[in-house]
This record gives sequence, C-alpha cells and structure tokens, in this order.
Amino acid sequence: MNRPFVSLCPEITRADALILIDWLEDECVTRHLSDSRHVSRFVEQVIGRVQLPILTHLFNQGGRFFMAHDR
Repeated sequence: MNRPFVSLCPEITRADALILIDWLEDECVTRHLSDSRHVSRFVEQVIGRVQLPILTHLFNQGGRFFMAHDR
C-alpha cells in the first residue's frame, strides 16, 4: 500500500503561481481562508508585472512561503 506523500518546495515558479491562482479562485478553498477573496487577482497582477521564471522573493516578503506537492 502506498502512503500519501507531500513535499514542501521553497522555490515558487511562474507555473506554481498560476496553479495557486486557480486554487484561490475555488470557493470551496477560499471559504476556509482568512485571506481576501480577491487575493488571486493580486497574484495575477504580480506575475503580469514581473517577467521572471522564479517568483520566490515575491512570495516570501511577509514570511516563508512553500508550495505543497503531492508527487
């Protein structure tokens, strides 16, 4: 039997940010968060302004941020 596995990745890529936007637009997710309902728009604006492949420094401004991966 395979046990569930989750890894935390400290590097946030542009692709990760796009996944995060989709996730933050799902009301089943956002109803349990303390963040603004419009946080996905803020992330969209940031990746629209910054043309870098790695966005870690933008997500770590208020503390450490990790993407959770199930692979």
